[in-house]
Amino acid sequence: MSNQKRKVKRHPPIPKSCRFCGSEVIKKSNAEFYGRLIKGNLYCCTNCDARVGIHDGGSVPKGTLANTEIRNARKHVHALFDRIWKEGWLSRKEAYKRMAKELDIPSQECHIGWFDVPECRKAWKAAAKIYREVCSR
Repeated sequence: MSNQKRKVKRHPPIPKSCRFCGSEVIKKSNAEFYGRLIKGNLYCCTNCDARVGIHDGGSVPKGTLANTEIRNARKHVHALFDRIWKEGWLSRKEAYKRMAKELDIPSQECHIGWFDVPECRKAWKAAAKIYREVCSR
């Protein structure tokens, strides 16, 4: 093993209580939550509509608990940002690096699933700028 330090990806903590209403958060299958067969799991508040998906095969949340407003803001950013790498303009990793630079945050903290509404607004503007730049090459 080399002497280099291994980069450890940061993950948000597993939510135990809701950051919006303070109620208990529990793990449910998507099928149980949505009432139809959908693969995967999520953490959801037992009182309000806050929830967050869980990475496949484990217990690591994909982001932070989000209410409807935050979920919609994140979807809006992903709709534009994901085009940058899905259309092949940049790799996913490079797209996130560029986003972090535009937002002036460390790249290891640049994850749309961690953003709140004001951060999503900034991220959408950054994604739009990056998209214009890479498409005009």
